[in-house]
Amino acid sequence: AAFCAQAADHPLTSEPGYTLREIEYLCTRDMVTHLADLFFRRTSIAISGRLTNALLLEVAAIAAHVLEWDASRAQHEIEATREIARERHRIALSNVELVRQAGG
Repeated sequence: AAFCAQAADHPLTSEPGYTLREIEYLCTRDMVTHLADLFFRRTSIAISGRLTNALLLEVAAIAAHVLEWDASRAQHEIEATREIARERHRIALSNVELVRQAGG
């Protein structure tokens, strides 16, 4: 809670049960090394059936920023997470490229 209060925070667009700062916290303080870590080990998103392509892309953008992944690494993490979702958990997510949203 203290980490979340240190900066502006808001619920994720694709999953209001989590906030931007919660995802940032997990990335920086919970030793996240892969995007799949967030969905299958650090949150209840996948196990509760709430993993969607929109959420995958939204969280990937946050993780990429916090963990300083370049576009290639971010895309690799997205694809690897889709593969794990499909192969291990029978969750099918569409293959959509990571799209950067222009800030403004």
